[in-house]
Order: sequence, then structure tokens, then C-alpha cells
Amino acid sequence: MEFSDYIRAIDRAYSELRGEEQEARFLALGEDCRRDFGEGSGEYALGRTGGGDYATVVNNLAGALRLRKRFEESEREFLRCLDLYRVSVGEKHILYAGGLNNLGLLYLDRGETEKAAGVFAQAAGVLAGLPDKRYEYAAS
Repeated sequence: MEFSDYIRAIDRAYSELRGEEQEARFLALGEDCRRDFGEGSGEYALGRTGGGDYATVVNNLAGALRLRKRFEESEREFLRCLDLYRVSVGEKHILYAGGLNNLGLLYLDRGETEKAAGVFAQAAGVLAGLPDKRYEYAAS
């Protein structure tokens, strides 16, 4: 398969599968990708470690952990995602604001409303500085 086929397969798994079935599909795709591209390849890592694409994968992992109520692991991955976005796209980017928003949702799930409010305020501050993202800012 081409790498773009893997991306489409991952998108389908997100939209069509849930729970253990989804996890099994992701694991199988990972093994196929390792075989097709090699264990040390960027394709196998689903993006360059340290890059924005890789950070998005980490963000998606954190979100999946959050939905499974594995909150400690989810927080660790959301924080790692934010570190990766900070290095790859900077703190004044829509992706960084989105990562902050996701971390805020986790804090709400855990009942940590003050932490959530702080993170949401930080995300809103990023969006306020992005004039082309007025819809996102208004929605936040």
C-alpha cells in the first residue's frame, strides 16, 4: 500500500469502528506499515518524531485515551503533544490552540474546572491573535 492508503484506512477506522475492533485495526495497520516501509521509517511512525504530523498522532492517541477514561495516560500524551506543537509549529498556531482545548476537555472530565478554565483561556488567547480564525475564536 502507498502511505496515503494507510491514512485513508486510519480515517475509515476512526469513523467506522469502535473499541477493541478499532484498536485491532490500528495495530494491524501498524504492522503492515512496518513491513511495507521499515521499522525506522517516518511512515511507520506516522510522521516525523518531533514534527507537527507526529504531534497530531499523539493528540489523537491522547483523545482516544481520554474517551476510554484513561485520564492519567491521556494527560501525559496531551502534554507531550503540546510540547511537540510548541517545537514544530509554535505557540501561536491553531494546532497549539486545539491541543490546549483538548487538554481542557480532559480537565473537565476529571472535574478540574479551574485547570480547565486556565487552559481554555490560554487557547482563546492564541486564537485571539489569529485574525483568520475568527470562527474558531467565537466558538471557543
